[in-house]
Amino acid sequence: MYKDVPITWWSSPRASLSCVVPDADRIVARRPPPPLNTDDKPRPRQPYLWRKGNEDLKRVLSNGALEVLRKKDGSSEGDYQCAVRHTAGLVLGFPLRLKFAYLDKQFSAHPENTTAWIGQPYVLSCDINSGPAATVSWQKDGDALPNNNRYHVLKNQLLILDVQKEDAGLYRCKATNSYANRTRISHGGRLQVEYYSGFDHVEPSMLPIQQDSIITAKKRDTVILACPVTGFPKPTLIWQFTPPGERTGELEYVGEVLTLQILDMYEEGVYSCHVEGHTNLFK
Repeated sequence: MYKDVPITWWSSPRASLSCVVPDADRIVARRPPPPLNTDDKPRPRQPYLWRKGNEDLKRVLSNGALEVLRKKDGSSEGDYQCAVRHTAGLVLGFPLRLKFAYLDKQFSAHPENTTAWIGQPYVLSCDINSGPAATVSWQKDGDALPNNNRYHVLKNQLLILDVQKEDAGLYRCKATNSYANRTRISHGGRLQVEYYSGFDHVEPSMLPIQQDSIITAKKRDTVILACPVTGFPKPTLIWQFTPPGERTGELEYVGEVLTLQILDMYEEGVYSCHVEGHTNLFK
């Protein structure tokens, strides 16, 4: 298997892979002229070759493209590489990793019926197998999620900050895979919202959220870093930032979601959060 080969996702069950070679404009595929008398003469060899692993492939079109049919067992997926016969020998094309897009018929996890406390953060989750990863959006009571700066969509989760009475309702997640041209909607999970009726101190705790530990982003992108914490009274959150090769500094921001907008190079580094007075609560 080749390293660092980007995945080529294919939407239809029949893929047509193009043979792309370095300096393609300078390379002319070697096509021997047809013999004057075709009788008893060998047929000119196909100027394009394709391989998958150690297997030579035959479904090569005259323009060098390779046709690949999707197989249920997944054996047609994998790394492919072409070559072009040239006057000086063979010129290898760029390898590619073929995968056929898919979206499962059913969610592996649906939003659950649950209860949240007013003033606390809460997270709703769903999950579905998809290749490439599906774009997830959320619905509340059958409509698109209201525009609210307390709502944050994090991969397969919906984070609600500072829960209020109006957040109660039936939530569903909607998964869309544009490559597979498929959309699925989960079962509904009802969120009830209540006041905390206890008078006891509740120890701080970090909500489990799904977020990559290493995030790669382009300049001017937007990156959302979430660190939701529950507890009574409301815990104090501290954010820290460590630029490459420099000392760690404390940020003035104390919210549970740090949004880096119009990302710039000086914002590259390690971000961490922890609960004041609780050294064991950090991420």
